[in-house]
Amino acid sequence: MKLWLALPGLMALTATEAAAQVDYRNLDDERPVAVEDAYPIERYAFELLGAYRFARLPGGGGLHVWVSELSYGVAKAASIGVKAPFAATTRRGASGFGLAGVRAFGLVNLTTERPSLPGLALRLDGTLPAGGQGGRGVAVMIQALASRSFGRNRLHLNAGAALAQAEEPGAAEEIPRWRAGLVADRTLIRSSMLLIGAMTVEQEARGAGAVITGAGGFRRQVTPTLVVDAGLSWAVQRGAGPRPGLTVGLSHAFAIAGLLPGGAP
Repeated sequence: MKLWLALPGLMALTATEAAAQVDYRNLDDERPVAVEDAYPIERYAFELLGAYRFARLPGGGGLHVWVSELSYGVAKAASIGVKAPFAATTRRGASGFGLAGVRAFGLVNLTTERPSLPGLALRLDGTLPAGGQGGRGVAVMIQALASRSFGRNRLHLNAGAALAQAEEPGAAEEIPRWRAGLVADRTLIRSSMLLIGAMTVEQEARGAGAVITGAGGFRRQVTPTLVVDAGLSWAVQRGAGPRPGLTVGLSHAFAIAGLLPGGAP
């Protein structure tokens, strides 16, 4: 009898694990490029991410960021999440380290792909000034996301603008005044790998020159629930030197039995 009562939860857990086996195709924010696809994680699924990023700062110096992120599939076509980045900066002989704010986000898929339409979604991000590297003031950004498949290849377009910008941006997870980006990816099914190339353009603040960034990377499924990602980027801005960057991340997808349909066995 207990086994019979447990079947709905076991079936949901199996479905979540099966979905996680293709998690490498989920092109998420900064994993490993700034452009993402139009689909949230599966309903009832959690995704835990640990990532390291390095970027050269304008005028010299470097930024090292360690990000912890947790996402949850709160509905069939929606997910929410929170990021806690710790940043270490070195510039003109000075250095700093600490929590670089807290970022919360939500993504809602409006429609999946159709013959005449791409997949469409909206994403909302907000940052709070927490920690020694968190800056001052709240920032909010809204983005429109689109995804279109062509066999093993896909194109993704993101465009967004800030609804509010911080008085003093934090060292990491900065929200620009506006941003647009295009990415192409290709699935290598036999090796469970996604190859990615992206181009973004953004204005960090009013009156600032546009920053153009080219980036490339990969996502690879190493176990049914574990994905590793890595990427390189190169940003250019008029009046400033080139800003190379890199990112490496590891994510784990899982479910909690008590939150699945039918509850815990």
